[in-house]
Amino acid sequence: MPAAPARKTFAARGAALLMVLVLLVLAWLQLRADHAAALRDGERLTGAMANAIEQHLGGSMRAIDDLMQTIAADPGRWRQPDDAAHLAARLQGFPELRYVALIDANGRFIGRPVPDDATVLKDLSLADQDFFLAQKTAAGPDRIRIGAPVVDPSNGERTVPLSRPVRDAGGHFTGIVLAALNPDAYARFLGSVLLEKAGASAVIDMNGVILARAPDHAAKFGTSVADSDLFTKAISSRHYGVLRLVSKADGHDKLLGYRMLDRYPLVVTSGLSAHTALRHWRQLTTVESVLILLFSLALLYWARQADLRQDRASLNQQRLEAMVEARTRDLSDSRELAERRARRLGAVNQELKRLAQVAAHHLQEPLRPIVSYSQLIRRKLGNQDDELTQWLDYMESGGLRLKILLRDFQRYATSLAEEPRRDRIDADAAFAAARQTLLPRLTQCGAELQAAPLPPLLADAAMLTNVFTQLLDNALAYRHPARPLKIAVSAVEEGDFWRFSVQDNGRGVPPGLTEKIFDAFERLGQPSPHATGLGLAICRAVVLAHGGRIWMESGETGSTVHFLLPRAPGAGG
Repeated sequence: MPAAPARKTFAARGAALLMVLVLLVLAWLQLRADHAAALRDGERLTGAMANAIEQHLGGSMRAIDDLMQTIAADPGRWRQPDDAAHLAARLQGFPELRYVALIDANGRFIGRPVPDDATVLKDLSLADQDFFLAQKTAAGPDRIRIGAPVVDPSNGERTVPLSRPVRDAGGHFTGIVLAALNPDAYARFLGSVLLEKAGASAVIDMNGVILARAPDHAAKFGTSVADSDLFTKAISSRHYGVLRLVSKADGHDKLLGYRMLDRYPLVVTSGLSAHTALRHWRQLTTVESVLILLFSLALLYWARQADLRQDRASLNQQRLEAMVEARTRDLSDSRELAERRARRLGAVNQELKRLAQVAAHHLQEPLRPIVSYSQLIRRKLGNQDDELTQWLDYMESGGLRLKILLRDFQRYATSLAEEPRRDRIDADAAFAAARQTLLPRLTQCGAELQAAPLPPLLADAAMLTNVFTQLLDNALAYRHPARPLKIAVSAVEEGDFWRFSVQDNGRGVPPGLTEKIFDAFERLGQPSPHATGLGLAICRAVVLAHGGRIWMESGETGSTVHFLLPRAPGAGG
């Protein structure tokens, strides 16, 4: 009977495509986490800068308030020439004030302002000004009130009036102390601590009117942002914080840190554009996209080659089956079908095992020239281009992470497909080998490692060593940043099994995830660069292959991984 036409094999390409899809999902999740982390960093920066601005302006306003209280306590004294000269000298230390003046109960200037060369219309009445009327009719405790910002049409000077009431011995209103605040001084300070021009910083009164800003102070002075998210959503619920918004003042999408002054009706802000906050994230995304593309192309190429080899093997197998069928017609159809299926299944399983091992091994080859040439480019450039050097850092870091991932993938594939040996081994020796492998990292982080005597058992020595290595590596990757790492290893007899326990005082695993953590590519939080999400999956595959079981117990003080392995015959506790 002629052999049937060979069917084309797509198993390897299907597996490769699945791996690429998994890698894309993992990369997307990682990039999304990095995106959120970049925004959190920007929020911390703008919040800290808003706090620094609030401290500076709060100190300035308290000093001005103290000065005005001193004048209001004895207004007659400051009309004396000597005391007026002393006050003028004190004002030299207040670059944020243009002048200070006394206003009577009718809103008229009393004498000359200090300093006496200040530009003031002496006959001007302030009786109809909002801040004067507010002080005159105020029923609560005396405090500074901030008036509407003013621009002098004659010289373009910008001024913000500050007022504090003056009362006689009976507590009756007799006028106000007027301090002309120079907002340009605050704008210069904001410019000196500006995170970036697109981000902007500002001082705003509680009516939403901008009193000082950097940049564009002159253009934005006196404009209102009362309908912005800052006033309609943020300040009404919290007196400080960070929010993301599109600025009403300049139209930029930004992270805005804000704080209200404790004793004065002012809000200070510090902004950072979202474009700047995410700049490094965009660079990282570009580099990782290139690496994933290269890896995907290489993986699909090797998968296609594997499918072609499988097609040739299948064709040869079909020819052989035809010859066997011609010589063994007396065998039953059911037995012949079962044998053919068994052979096909064995061949496919063997090929898949070899594909996983060969792919993990050979896919590292494209990584070597990528890393090597990036290092050569770095040495060639020297310190000529910091941005390109940073991109090369990302490329080398991504290549190293991909190399570690391929290494662990090869170990994982081997643990799934390989039948373990059943030798009588010493578990102490397997643990000692694992500890020696990770000794530099254990020493570097100052880890304290305690191991009780471990029993002999029937197992594969290399696989058991790999289990101990992965569990120690997992403890290192997820150690708690606030306490020295402690690891304890022990074993107790439990029926026909030995129960091994590896305990650490690391960060622990959230409730409900102690089973999920053994899934392939599962990682929690921000692990070390060595973590690939395959370590515990490898441990589970090895333990199951030995007929055992593995599980985790976790709490606030750390985690303990337990696994059961069969006892060696004749071995006691």
